Amino acid sequence: KKYDLSSKMPIIVVLVETVIAVIGYKIISYYRSRTAFFAFVVFFTLLLISKYIFYANKNISDKVREVLHTVLALFAITGMFIAPVIYLFLGRKIRSEYTQLFFKQLFSNRFEAWPALWDVYKNFPITGMGTMYMKDAGIYRDGLLDTYNSFLDLLVIHGTFVCISVMLLLVIVLVKQSKNGSKSYISSVAFIISITMICLSYSENYILTVPFMGFLLFVFSIINSQSEDVLDVNKISNHPGIIDYIKNNKQKSVIAIMLSLATVFLFFVFGPLEIYFSNFDEFSFTLKDFVPEFIALSVVTLIISTLILVLFDGKIFKAICTILFALLVCSYAQYLFMNNGLMDADGELKTADAVGRFASITLVVWIVIIIAICILSILLKKNWDKMVTYVSLIITVMQIVAIVSLVMSNVGRDKDYYWLSGAEEFNIASGKNIIVLMPDSFCRDILEEVLEEYPDAIDEFNDFTYYDNADSVYVRTNKSMIHMFTGEEYDESIDRYEWTKRSFEKELPKKFFGKLKENDYKVNLYTKDIHYEGLIQDYFDNVEEVKTHVMHGYLFKTLLNMSTYRYVPYVCKAQFYVSMLELDAIYKYEGIAPCWKNSDVNTQLAERGIYVDENTKNGLFISHFLGVHGPLANDVNGNETGENEVPQVETYRGVVKVLENYVAKLKEIGKYDDSTIIIMGDHGLAGPNPVLLIKHKNEKHDSMPVNSMETTFDDFIPTIINEIGGDYKEFGERVW
Repeated sequence: KKYDLSSKMPIIVVLVETVIAVIGYKIISYYRSRTAFFAFVVFFTLLLISKYIFYANKNISDKVREVLHTVLALFAITGMFIAPVIYLFLGRKIRSEYTQLFFKQLFSNRFEAWPALWDVYKNFPITGMGTMYMKDAGIYRDGLLDTYNSFLDLLVIHGTFVCISVMLLLVIVLVKQSKNGSKSYISSVAFIISITMICLSYSENYILTVPFMGFLLFVFSIINSQSEDVLDVNKISNHPGIIDYIKNNKQKSVIAIMLSLATVFLFFVFGPLEIYFSNFDEFSFTLKDFVPEFIALSVVTLIISTLILVLFDGKIFKAICTILFALLVCSYAQYLFMNNGLMDADGELKTADAVGRFASITLVVWIVIIIAICILSILLKKNWDKMVTYVSLIITVMQIVAIVSLVMSNVGRDKDYYWLSGAEEFNIASGKNIIVLMPDSFCRDILEEVLEEYPDAIDEFNDFTYYDNADSVYVRTNKSMIHMFTGEEYDESIDRYEWTKRSFEKELPKKFFGKLKENDYKVNLYTKDIHYEGLIQDYFDNVEEVKTHVMHGYLFKTLLNMSTYRYVPYVCKAQFYVSMLELDAIYKYEGIAPCWKNSDVNTQLAERGIYVDENTKNGLFISHFLGVHGPLANDVNGNETGENEVPQVETYRGVVKVLENYVAKLKEIGKYDDSTIIIMGDHGLAGPNPVLLIKHKNEKHDSMPVNSMETTFDDFIPTIINEIGGDYKEFGERVW
């Protein structure tokens, strides 16, 4: 009676309902669920009818509402029998290409399954087939029987007697709920939910599965708990509204607002903005592509969470706020102190399995903090509200200060809309060629394991010299590659953008790339990991302006996952993990991107091979692709498996196969012998121990030579200069 939302704040209620509807539809469309969409339409149609006809019209009596609810209940139950028949009839009459929803056919699995189930039922009409479906369900997945309809589940699995008994019981219960569901607006909404769940059972085993059956019983309990004057819109006009209630409970309202604000700001404002500004030059999207959605989410969540919290009184309010406050403190502590080693050697986010015992330690810390705050809430008594309010305020202010600092550090910086085009990735020059093939994380220690299982894995590379003591210096792609091209050591005191900028402005890279140009060498780099393409457009010939189309829905989901990932304990992080491939899916590019997956490189080699560009005299071509970096998704032949957990040795063998295919294509076109080919990892997995193989022009061996000299990526520039006929001693001391 206290909390009159529908009559005192109708606009807020409509706004909340609309937002819930939009969010619900977004979730449904993301999962492309036809059944969920059907339930969505049924629920909101019935809700609108109930709200704006049944209860908006004062001429409709409670008795009329009861009759209408009863008719609706009987119609919903009858639909269990009728829906499969109508579905099969329409499926035979309507062409399937005209009946798509979410890019899926409406008449698909059920159209085949239901007639088959009827045939099964005729053999066991009384007892049902029970567990015998394991024997007779050959058309189903591994013995799993999905009847796609609760009535058919009862009839076919449990038999006619059980089916009739359960259906009669359901009719009795629903008819009774029809009467109770007409007593108040809240019970009417609960009744609509129960009808929607019945309708869902037309195409799923919905109400017969334990979690959903439990929820249906919970909805029934809500209906039964309502008396005629509870939230009845015809009888609550004299009760105080929610605004008045908040005014009369200022202390409780302040706690609810500050706690909600701190939590919402942490997850929906600070998290996404810090991720964006911390990776400003690596993201091609802008603030306008995601800020409006997060502002809307923040405002709606703040309002809803505050309103819900103030609905509780006394000890229940204190207990709920204490738990929420403890979780807020734990999340913020996780972000500040317990995210050490959050990324692996190549910048990928880690899961709990990858951090070992640290995951258990952080979980224990969470439990200790929650228990400590619960104890404090008991000891502090009257000062508890001040603790929650002030600490929540401090957390919010600290986040605001951090955001302002990030914004100020990026003021005046424009985004570069450049990329490394992959249009010529499988082109080589008609004259001299230096080809660098760089699989990511291609390391020596895994190579040794591969050779144990596949002894002939590198037999095709006998003309190459193997450097078994090579050092990439760094274990991150961006650092090692830029160091390789410029010779500059990474400067921890500045960000990556500034370091990249300064590195390419040094004299060594200018002199190196200048020598290549003097000798008519085209220099193309193919990678997705270098970033800051606008800074290197004077050095690499395949840098070009690019237009991107941001997938806003996917961007919102990705940033929300990335934000949440930072604040949950390690044992929960896997649920919010975002891979580099998922980040790439945020954009749609106008143009041809470099191949990244091993299988894509394999496919291009098979379909188009390697093309000799007669208009290019000489060339240095560097191709960096996925290699042994996760996700591990290719088989021993370098082809996609559709899985992300292929054994590392198999993936590595597949990468070697891709390299073999590249070399084979060079031999096919007669450009193998007179090309310098370097195969090198950008770094190792656990350290800077990459594989390094090099075949100089016209080099031949019966077996692969091994060179154990100490060498690092500092020797890349001198080696290339030596290959083009220059004096390498101007650039370094050693060559490969």
